Amino acid sequence: MNHLKQINMFIDSIFETEIEFNNSLLIDTINNININESRVLSNEGGWQSYLYDLKTHQAIDDLFSNKIIYYTNALLDKYKINISNKKIRCRYWINVNYKYSYNRLHDHSGSILSGIYYIKVPTNSGKLVFHKDSSNSLTDITEYNEYNSKVYEYEPKENKLLLFSPYLKHEVLQNKTDDADDKRISIAFNLVID
Repeated sequence: MNHLKQINMFIDSIFETEIEFNNSLLIDTINNININESRVLSNEGGWQSYLYDLKTHQAIDDLFSNKIIYYTNALLDKYKINISNKKIRCRYWINVNYKYSYNRLHDHSGSILSGIYYIKVPTNSGKLVFHKDSSNSLTDITEYNEYNSKVYEYEPKENKLLLFSPYLKHEVLQNKTDDADDKRISIAFNLVID
């Protein structure tokens, strides 16, 4: 009897690494931004900055130029995305999710790569949940795995960088920290071709 040969047609992955960086510098930078003005997209509660380009905030520029750009370039190479002779721009924004804040389901379409860097992550401050875009209606599943799951929950941690394809739909669950003053802080970004 022949064995079953697996042929991977499409692979959706997220990529994670830990970055050593002085997050207190980032928090100081964020505290100096006017948080009275917030844009509202997928966020429910909390604060989300407007879009920034690099060369706007020195500490964030250092994070990208000394750390994040290395990993984004490696992933663009893995994805075989030809960026030669193209102007790539990094657009980032800052997320501050206070207690009970969350982000509705959304994606980052129009970009070539998306990412999140976690600056401050209190306990129970909300998982990042990816959704499989599928009408798959498998029943009687005995154990969920990468073949049959419709969702994947990622537990954020401080100093973690997460990179993913911009078409992956995702949401952030509600911040349910015990301390009402404890907030989750992250920098999200997209790479776009100008």
